[in-house]
Amino acid sequence: MIHYTRIIIKQIIIETPTTKTFVFQQKIEAKPGQFIMITDFEHGEKPFSLSAVTENSFSLTIKTYGKFSEHINQLQEGDMLYFRGPYGNHFSVPEKNKSILLIGGGTGMAPIRFLTNYYLKKRIRMITVINGARSRSEMLYRREFGDLNVRYIPVTDDGSEGKKQTASEAMRVLLLKEHFDMCYIAGPEPMLKSAFTIAQDQRLNGEYLLERYMKCGVGICGSCSIDPAGIILCVDGPVLSGEKLQQLTEFGSYHREATGARVAFAGT
Repeated sequence: MIHYTRIIIKQIIIETPTTKTFVFQQKIEAKPGQFIMITDFEHGEKPFSLSAVTENSFSLTIKTYGKFSEHINQLQEGDMLYFRGPYGNHFSVPEKNKSILLIGGGTGMAPIRFLTNYYLKKRIRMITVINGARSRSEMLYRREFGDLNVRYIPVTDDGSEGKKQTASEAMRVLLLKEHFDMCYIAGPEPMLKSAFTIAQDQRLNGEYLLERYMKCGVGICGSCSIDPAGIILCVDGPVLSGEKLQQLTEFGSYHREATGARVAFAGT
């Protein structure tokens, strides 16, 4: 039986003109990479990756994409929502003496934010974070990451913050000069595909958080099934290893709409 928990918006942080972080005073047992389903029982239900979890609270960072996210981003502190979860698997924890590379693109920085703070609490110190965005105005957690005890590399498509590079281009340049034991990546699927190809070329093991259309979140409806292996992303993912991605010819080529119809990614 699916159980919903009522939550109240405690705080709203404006991250960019189109993106807000919502803080809820609610205890949740979750790890970086997992997601929850959010609803108000009127405007629909959507999955969102957790961007932070503390002892007695959790956060979601939500960008306005469609009608549901637009509705959520119009809510105020004190308004009520409901959630179920957490669902899915999570990123692994490396050994403390390993050098790791974390890469986020756009709202993919939300789970990377959670992951970074989680690793710091685990006393993992050799952390490099690449934060990729279209422009400075769209870059998430810009000041926050600058204050963390990590090596932080911001890049933007237009050069308005950091170097004028995509996140995957910054990854390629970095790997030409340095060795990492593991990479953990979240962002738009075309970016993941590019980063995955680079990691494969450099023989760098990695874990990748995919975002696909999900209806149920518990593996029943099959809307997030990925060909040809038939992976159900909401239960077999959303975090997948490089070995898993190699099995998926659909990865980076096309995704599916609510009807199940295939839609090619731009440029493929």
